[in-house]
Amino acid sequence: MNGVSGSPIQRRSTAEVLASFDSDSAEIAGAISRGQYVFWLGSGISRSVVPDLKELLKKLLHFLHPLINSLDESCPFARAFNDIFDAAQVPDHVRHKINLSDPLEEWPLNDLITHLLAFYSDVLDVDVRGKDRDFLVWDGIDIKKTYGADDLKPDTEHLCVAILVLEGLVKSAQTTNWDGLIESALKQLVGDKTETILRVVVHKEDFAAPSARAELVKFHGCAVRAAEDPKRYRHLLIARKSQISGWATNMDYKMMKQRLEHLIASQPVLIVGFSAQDQNIHSMLHQSREDLARDWPESPPGVVIADIRISNHHTHTLESIYGSNYHQNKDGIDKSALLRAYAKPVLLGLVLFTLADKLCSWISNTKGLSFDAANVDRLQQDIRGLRDTVANAQGNEERPLVEQLIQTVTRVLSVFRRGELPNPDSSRYEPLSVQPVSETETDPNFPGPALGGLAVAISLISRGMAREGWTVEVGRVTKPTEGVLQVAPPDRKKSHLFIVQDTRALARLETDGYVDMADPAVLVIRADQDSDRTTRSPMIHYGRTGNPAARELSIEAICTQTSDADELFGAFRLEADL
Repeated sequence: MNGVSGSPIQRRSTAEVLASFDSDSAEIAGAISRGQYVFWLGSGISRSVVPDLKELLKKLLHFLHPLINSLDESCPFARAFNDIFDAAQVPDHVRHKINLSDPLEEWPLNDLITHLLAFYSDVLDVDVRGKDRDFLVWDGIDIKKTYGADDLKPDTEHLCVAILVLEGLVKSAQTTNWDGLIESALKQLVGDKTETILRVVVHKEDFAAPSARAELVKFHGCAVRAAEDPKRYRHLLIARKSQISGWATNMDYKMMKQRLEHLIASQPVLIVGFSAQDQNIHSMLHQSREDLARDWPESPPGVVIADIRISNHHTHTLESIYGSNYHQNKDGIDKSALLRAYAKPVLLGLVLFTLADKLCSWISNTKGLSFDAANVDRLQQDIRGLRDTVANAQGNEERPLVEQLIQTVTRVLSVFRRGELPNPDSSRYEPLSVQPVSETETDPNFPGPALGGLAVAISLISRGMAREGWTVEVGRVTKPTEGVLQVAPPDRKKSHLFIVQDTRALARLETDGYVDMADPAVLVIRADQDSDRTTRSPMIHYGRTGNPAARELSIEAICTQTSDADELFGAFRLEADL
């Protein structure tokens, strides 16, 4: 059964997500790659790094229980437990099994936690006599260490969001998450100077900070900043019922509320790991609908959800945004909104889709290329084929794949653009472009022809893998002279492949000792056509003659001399001696 509410198709792998981006979700993927969507990020993207709500409530109970003084009839901590049971409406048959003086292991913890979960904001709002109003949040769950610790490591989802920021796709993201994992991922990829790339908004005065390429609005607060500056940021940590209820009218959040309402009303939204269950979020969604009601059908869909099914919380979100249109078109809206996949494969799929989509878009800019649409499409299909091969390389293990992708993309682009090899110990990421394709097309300074040459080279290598059985391995960072890639036809030795933008980049590689042009194992692909080449040889010569030496070919030159994709591949294979 393929219905939304039945037994839905579940896209568990990145490869399955990519297949949907090429088919039924193509409009959504295309719009995201053009930077049209606002990202709403929830606790689901951090589940593998920080505790979920269930674990958080267990942590709270384990913190509070040892503080009980059984000899003190007015013990504030014993009273707090009873207030927690009242707030969560714990039924008598569960409460009768609990003796506060018994070890927690003897309590019916599973039943108790089930009830606490449904009223978590009420539970955290319990006032412990003699303690700060936020005692259960600040001390009870130890928010500084649980969510703001320096040793928390970003996972696949955070790295993928950071890559999408650097590639210019995410211009605005909103989150209820207290952790600093998105910021940490970006710092890992670019170093300390992240302010010009991402403006993080937690306090209303943060809106006055200089603009950046993207923004992250943390409208439920930030544990990292609260730990660093409690006076300024501690009171902004939103978890308690009274805070959530008063959020919409609290002047501390007026600017943030207006910003979020404007974004929801004016741009489509991608919801990732986000339940949108709190009252303040529903209020904000309703207000955005009043400001600018969403129609149906809508292209692209106004709301897209990275999940395998529509939950009750999602239904409330869709209803809040679409209003009466939702009930009249529920099946169509639900179907259009659901990606049927969780955050990890969706975000990694978007990264791979974006990189391939950019390369495909730039092929037509390649100097010397004058193919018709059908032959350009064949080159593009080969790039998508390589994309899918990469997605399948690690199976369902997304973290190794994203780490290898970061390293490989950065190494290829660093060599291509500047003839430099990045530090092997670095985890920096170099984007294909800092803008989405739609913006590069109108940028007169964008190096489209050079990147088009890179795209054609990648397409031709992919075709060799798919149709000629070439093996392609990523070069080892510890062996920079072996190339950024190693390519070998069947029963042939490996070629150490370097792809460069121009002769300046090649000269830098030679000067630094990474490329030896006397080494017959070396294969250099240049995007441009060397101005001196016509003097040395007015005609392209296919195949290798004379003394053994490195092979060097120009994408521009072979594009100029060929008229379709098959002829181009033949020229490439002969000129590269592959």
